[in-house]
Amino acid sequence: MITPPQAPGHAWGLTWSPDSRALHFLLRPGDLYDDPASSLGVWRLDVVSDAVEQVTASAPAEAILRTDGQWLVMQHMEENRATVVNLATGATESVDLPTQAIVVG
Repeated sequence: MITPPQAPGHAWGLTWSPDSRALHFLLRPGDLYDDPASSLGVWRLDVVSDAVEQVTASAPAEAILRTDGQWLVMQHMEENRATVVNLATGATESVDLPTQAIVVG
């Protein structure tokens, strides 16, 4: 069981790292069935040590997360864009996507 770093809150959009050692997720405020307008950022759970750390300070409330271990892509659900995060440095870049594009990983 994951205890949210900021309660009340819940994990959303869970995605595993390629080596299965980390779980990335959006931390959303409120209960699971609330409809938040924003999130509390992207977080990473190290499943070996149970350590939880913040990856980004902000993120959309609705996003699809994909990671290859070096990069994390957040596809914004309501817009044709994505945010690419370098997991080593935390640097982010916004990328425009073609209409109805789907990020796979």
